[in-house]
Amino acid sequence: MGGTGEASVDREGPRIRIGFEGQEFVDGDFVPPSCVLVAELEDESGINITGELGHDIEAWVDGRNYKLTDSFVAQGDYRRGKVRLPLEGLRPGLHRAVVKAWDIFNNRSKAEVTFRVAGKVEISDVLCYPNPMDRETTFTFVLSGPAHVRIRIYTLSGRLVDTLEGEGRVGFNTFPWRPKRPLAGGVYIFKVEAEAEGSKASCVEKLADYR
Repeated sequence: MGGTGEASVDREGPRIRIGFEGQEFVDGDFVPPSCVLVAELEDESGINITGELGHDIEAWVDGRNYKLTDSFVAQGDYRRGKVRLPLEGLRPGLHRAVVKAWDIFNNRSKAEVTFRVAGKVEISDVLCYPNPMDRETTFTFVLSGPAHVRIRIYTLSGRLVDTLEGEGRVGFNTFPWRPKRPLAGGVYIFKVEAEAEGSKASCVEKLADYR
């Protein structure tokens, strides 16, 4: 028995991904007190940017409302784009952001993230991989804000083996290390230190080199 096909009906709102400009943001991460929230929007039917009453692209940060439709910038075509929201003077502590958007068929969706602002520099999630190492390793850690970073590697007896220095950014950081000369097999200590605007933090962990 014959029949006619029906066009699929779009009943889903846009996909929304919230992040922060200049960093690889994961929900719950630290951000600087002054930063730019970025929301990437995508919908096969197209993003509603008409600004009609009740259908704005909007954000709420700690309950405060922002209209973002006018800041929408398309990426490639009408189906993808992003909005930006500069934030200034955020207080230390936990914050919450919500972004809402509509597609051209007036299907709504929203996304939510939490983020933290530190009152002083903090280091967390300090690791190195591979560990045990084989010729080289990479030190990784999360910073609460931009800071000057120093990593010192010691033997268990306290002899300094090497020092790495560089500028760390808010969020996830990586510092690769290849010793200038071969290490003797065994266990080593590494200390990660961060300093910013008179605030300091450090963390000590172990590294193994088994030959």
